[in-house]
Amino acid sequence: MADMEKLLVAIVKRQSAGERLQVPEGGQLLWQWFCDLHGARTWNANGPNPISYGEIAIYRDLAGWPMEERHIQILRAMDEAWVADFYKRQNRPENSDKPLPAPSGRQMTPALFDAMFG
Repeated sequence: MADMEKLLVAIVKRQSAGERLQVPEGGQLLWQWFCDLHGARTWNANGPNPISYGEIAIYRDLAGWPMEERHIQILRAMDEAWVADFYKRQNRPENSDKPLPAPSGRQMTPALFDAMFG
């Protein structure tokens, strides 16, 4: 099952980059679960929240899927990859609320400082 986790995490990363990929045999149900949970993902002011164990448990109970611990580990790994990629694309370090400042080609001079801060 570790191989399936690696394959599905790689697909999540490559899908985020805009590639269309074929989900491997045996991974379609996990992919469906991830897409369903991802579609109901909550967001905060800074971006997406990770899919919680509680949300997975509610989904499992409502849908009646016989999820095992290994399935949940794979779903969490897929989600972790997606969230990390999202923040990477937003130019933010992981686990940070603030975006990284854009690099400036200008040197800070006293005149520029005064112009900015008065």
